[in-house]
Amino acid sequence: MEIKEAELGLPLGYLMGQLDLFELPFSAFAMRSDYWIGLALSWIAQMERGSYGELLSGVVDAKWVSQRNRQKALKLLSDKYSA
Repeated sequence: MEIKEAELGLPLGYLMGQLDLFELPFSAFAMRSDYWIGLALSWIAQMERGSYGELLSGVVDAKWVSQRNRQKALKLLSDKYSA
């Protein structure tokens, strides 16, 4: 990313500063891609899950999401409420 910033004449770290990492899992869900949902679930597992309860419930209920990812979301939800 630093190379792209330099090519564009931007200060280092500028592009990362423009990303709202909290919103990233929501964007992945909106893409309706099981691949991106899997990535988002990995990110959520490393973040504060309390903010993602509604999103995780949506993943669990979404029929287009693979069973594997729905089970991951269910586990994250159950871990959130048992902690």
